[in-house]
Amino acid sequence: MLSLGIMSSQLRSEEMYFTEVALASEKENLFVYRFCPAKIDTGAETIHGEKYDYPTKEWIASQFSIPDFIYDRSFHGLIRQSEKVRFKIEWLKNHSAFLGFGLPGKHTVFQSLAQMDRLSRFLPPVKRMNKTGDIWRELSSHKKIILKPEFGSRGIGIYLLCMEADGWLVRMTKRENGYERFFDKKAALERWFLQLLQECPYVSQPYIELSNSEDEPYDVRIMLQKDSKNNWIERGRGVRVGRKHCITANLAAGARAVRFESLLQTFPPLLQPKIEMEIQDIIHQLPIELEDKFNRLFEIGLDLGIDKKGGVWILDINSKPGRKVIELLHPDKMHQLYKAPALYCRCLAGELLESR
Repeated sequence: MLSLGIMSSQLRSEEMYFTEVALASEKENLFVYRFCPAKIDTGAETIHGEKYDYPTKEWIASQFSIPDFIYDRSFHGLIRQSEKVRFKIEWLKNHSAFLGFGLPGKHTVFQSLAQMDRLSRFLPPVKRMNKTGDIWRELSSHKKIILKPEFGSRGIGIYLLCMEADGWLVRMTKRENGYERFFDKKAALERWFLQLLQECPYVSQPYIELSNSEDEPYDVRIMLQKDSKNNWIERGRGVRVGRKHCITANLAAGARAVRFESLLQTFPPLLQPKIEMEIQDIIHQLPIELEDKFNRLFEIGLDLGIDKKGGVWILDINSKPGRKVIELLHPDKMHQLYKAPALYCRCLAGELLESR
């Protein structure tokens, strides 16, 4: 039997999802394990973790050989991985087949996509903030900018900076509410910039007005995934609507999910076909270009913005997406997500056999 290892930052994170994936994998005759990267023993070529036991339907502590396939669901957010853990992950990539290899930082991804004619028009300029002078320069040029961690996710560490007549306003989403801090002294804001850049690498984007008539921020999340024949398909989409005065629309920070059709109908009828056509252009082209430029991917969480004029923007691309929008708006499709890792393992197994 083939084996699938699910790698996560914490052993019992995404508990229900990993269990459902394991249950769906039984029909494909796959052994399923879960583990943390720190528990990889490169010398013995084994891993300490848990094996899913089909007869008892429980996870059981186990030491096992390197699985044939790895489903990487490890999240580190703003926390830097230790060199030891990074080494183990890189070692594992050379000893097992990853369903998807993930993406580099936002700056690298956006710079690469900006070279492609069919996608460049959907991309806001993204610049890496290496020093405080870079932030000042962008803020002076655009008056409003978004700062994002280059390797962040789930809306953590995102700030909106606004230049005002008598100072500078910093806004963020904090504990499901909007939070803001005003700086009237340049030196104080400079110190804040320094502290921010010491935490992790940041990028900037010009601010795009993405809010509804109730002053609630929103974005469109589209879930893309490989099927059993290595084709990209859309699993579902929805709109995440954040709380009033917040700057992000993340479900973990109190946003709500609404159907995409509800948002589309708020635009003039003549604009609606254009918006849909541009979204389809992105869906069809983006995954192919990403895999061509970087490496194999298995799933993508695509975050889009639609401005008040109907312009479509690529805001973020996540190679380890959450499934909450599908769970809330398209629960009938969840079984497809549970089966997908095992089916893609079978697809890769066939391709590896053919290449020998």
